Amino acid sequence: MLDNPLPPEDYTNEPYEDFNLSTRELQVVALIRDDLKYKEIAEELDLSYETVKTYTRRIRQKLNLRSKLSLAMWAEKMGITYDEIV
Repeated sequence: MLDNPLPPEDYTNEPYEDFNLSTRELQVVALIRDDLKYKEIAEELDLSYETVKTYTRRIRQKLNLRSKLSLAMWAEKMGITYDEIV
């Protein structure tokens, strides 16, 4: 279950830009949505493994989500795709 602070009826209508995520954070979110592992995300974005973990933790904090899975589900609901971000 998602821990998002938005009510269910507003969940998919809220633009994700309102969540104050940087372009890089959105790229990480999109790749998590695509079920890439941290190592694969790091290679794709030319980042270190630890940097990807840090980004993921900070994104989850911003969105009030408890897990990587809930983050992937949020990205799916919001329609965030990597091709759209790059």
